[in-house]
Amino acid sequence: MKKLQPLIVAAIALAFSIAAFGAEPKSEPATIGTAEMKADGTIVLRLRAELPGGGGPGEGELVYPPTHPEYKKILEHVSPIAPGQTVLVRPWPTP
Repeated sequence: MKKLQPLIVAAIALAFSIAAFGAEPKSEPATIGTAEMKADGTIVLRLRAELPGGGGPGEGELVYPPTHPEYKKILEHVSPIAPGQTVLVRPWPTP
């Protein structure tokens, strides 16, 4: 399962990027879900997106403990956040 996680993350990020790119501009920044920081610093992402081609909504939950190799990148994207807080997550930039 650990080997599949980077592929799952990439697929979810791609779906969110496609959904965000195709969305009409709004007066408020678009969000794709929430990030919660647990007391130990673990970040829990709960993300959603409309799948391309009318495939309906997609949802996922990703957990990043402070020891995860992508933790710093995730923390930079969802900051500012502190233990016990939940914040909205903006879409990742398209590559």
